[in-house]
Amino acid sequence: MNYYRCAYVFRKTLVNIKDNFKIHLLTASTVGVTLTILGLYLLIHGNLKGLANQWGDQVQVVAYLSNDISQDTEKTLSARISAMPGVEGITYRSPKDAMEALKKAMGETHGMLDGLEENPLPPSLEIRIKGDFYKVKAIEDIARKIQQEQGVTDVQYGGAWIERFLAVLKIIHILGISLGILLLFAALAIISNTLRLAFYTRRDEIDIMRLVGATEFFINLPLRLEAMIQGGVGASIALGVLWVLYRIFLAEFKEYWNLAAGWHRPVFLDPSYMIGLVVLGLILGLAGSFLPLGKRSQSL
Repeated sequence: MNYYRCAYVFRKTLVNIKDNFKIHLLTASTVGVTLTILGLYLLIHGNLKGLANQWGDQVQVVAYLSNDISQDTEKTLSARISAMPGVEGITYRSPKDAMEALKKAMGETHGMLDGLEENPLPPSLEIRIKGDFYKVKAIEDIARKIQQEQGVTDVQYGGAWIERFLAVLKIIHILGISLGILLLFAALAIISNTLRLAFYTRRDEIDIMRLVGATEFFINLPLRLEAMIQGGVGASIALGVLWVLYRIFLAEFKEYWNLAAGWHRPVFLDPSYMIGLVVLGLILGLAGSFLPLGKRSQSL
């Protein structure tokens, strides 16, 4: 295809978009909504998965000690627990240290703790578990043994909770993929209908082009470009909406996130995901242009 034909194709594409601007904008917005929902799933799933991985890397058993435990008893207890199979290390946390850690985790909301007359937090031992023992049953066995030690008032561990959290995450993953597939098919149908309308508004011109020997590829190329532009604009709209939603979340719900997730800061989409959404938008538009448009089109 020479320069003049390329110039014609691009000029014709822009003219078609201008003449049917509202329809093209509606189609691009529909693609944008579809990709926004898909991107929102990726954003939520990615942050929850990162949070789960962080918790998984920090699987530990916390043994709460009696307030009147002596230093010698605490050291003896730590030595006995350290010798247990599956225990990687132990950190002693005094009530003061525990309160400081809680305030740090609460972030800007730590002021609600200033009204406490005394520190209610007991001393504790934070027991780190070896990777080979990252199984709920193994952690339960370790926790049961620690609970039987003298000076231990309570034992808590998050292994079972993390496992349930991952199960919920898997359900979200399945629902997100299923919804995404349905929305993609809906967007394909809308793009196809828009191009069908554009095709029929130009049917007399297309018939004349065929009579003078224009190839189907040359006739259909502007419509294909229109569809790809719709998909690309829709993807750009989706990324813009996702960024706004992300900033709103940081501004309005950051404190609640910090309270639940600690130091794990929510992150935006990975650059590879952003590029993937744009490419998906282009492919979505191009694929929509290949759906049957009726008897008037021989190959589009």
